[in-house]
Amino acid sequence: MTVPCNGLRAPGGRAPRRVLYVDLSPSSGGSIHSLLSLLTHLDRARWEPVVAIAARNPALTRFKALGVSMWLVETGVGARRTPTLGQRAAAHPVTGRLWRWPWFARVWGAARWGRRMATRIWPQSRALARIIREAGVDAVHLNDALTMSRPGVVAAAWTGRPSLCHVRSYDRLGRGDRWLAGRIQHFIYISRALQQSYQAQGIAPGRGDVVYNGIDLARFEGMVSRDEARRALGIPRDAWVVTALGRLVPWKGQEVFLRTIARLTGRWSNLVGLVVGGEEPYAPGYRERLQMLAEQLSVARTVRFLGHRKDIPLILAATDVVVHLPVEPEPFGRVVVEAMAARRPIVAAAIGAIPELVRDGIDGLLVPPGDEAGVADALAGLMSDAALRERMGKAGRSRAERDFTVERYARGVMAVYDRLGW
Repeated sequence: MTVPCNGLRAPGGRAPRRVLYVDLSPSSGGSIHSLLSLLTHLDRARWEPVVAIAARNPALTRFKALGVSMWLVETGVGARRTPTLGQRAAAHPVTGRLWRWPWFARVWGAARWGRRMATRIWPQSRALARIIREAGVDAVHLNDALTMSRPGVVAAAWTGRPSLCHVRSYDRLGRGDRWLAGRIQHFIYISRALQQSYQAQGIAPGRGDVVYNGIDLARFEGMVSRDEARRALGIPRDAWVVTALGRLVPWKGQEVFLRTIARLTGRWSNLVGLVVGGEEPYAPGYRERLQMLAEQLSVARTVRFLGHRKDIPLILAATDVVVHLPVEPEPFGRVVVEAMAARRPIVAAAIGAIPELVRDGIDGLLVPPGDEAGVADALAGLMSDAALRERMGKAGRSRAERDFTVERYARGVMAVYDRLGW
């Protein structure tokens, strides 16, 4: 399905370069949100977006509202309603550890490569190559990590178009992936941590740039008062509210959060913990596991599971301190930046990209990953010092305004296009 072109002309009379944005994710997660932000602020006089998106992606209507040319790819993405064997194994607390062992990752990757090539990569590559030709595409922007973008890399190389890979998650690159990387013109990383991870796996330093994700700060302007937000959420006015935001997957560390809350309930009887985030197909039953853990820790009445929410500014308005406690490297940490935008202090695990975002002692407090006692002490210190909370909240807002706006993000991507001659 396509939408007519907009007919704009670039400065000097040159027609805009057509860029195909490829994101075949079945869900509207962080990569889709960031792509929507980029297209909203893209200079249409210079670049005309064409979007290839999974036919079942729930964000279709949002792309339609932008008036971009859109192609729906029917390649089975999103059709599966249950997680694969690999996804179930990766989410399991015991077998999931095997993926940290290089030898296991190599064996597993080799076994899956042939099957994926036949059942997914090749069919999707053919579909994308057809789109590239029929839409008259000049360049291809792959909107996720290399292993998620294999069909787009193949399609771009097959049709002779330059491609850019926008790395948004950690990857374990196999031999085939490193070969595909040689067919990519350039990389954009959403954090230095991801850039360093790719470089450690053989991607040359000069082949990529770091462009931080951005958020719409306007969402966090004119937030309702703390009391109004608490009335709307049914939270007592005098409660201490600590909020953990993020998808319900084991590596996000919600178990650490619950154990931390259990350490604090003896000090503050009016403590309320909020767990905000939806379940993922590859982590089935994780919410139930967390609820069972809350019962075992005797904090089931203290902690509220709110599920996926679209009213994050309201929740942050009711919050005193935000925590983000991943136990595995975080590629960026959008929830951290949202907390900054809402002027809320943060206690976060010093892992992955988080130390790039949170300046320890300025915007928030950093603790070692998995350190429940350290998190509890950091929260206790913030709860007992209103001036410190206010100072950190203001510093975080200033940082968000300087480094993490959606306008800055879009300018950074377009600057890369300019350097590449797109």
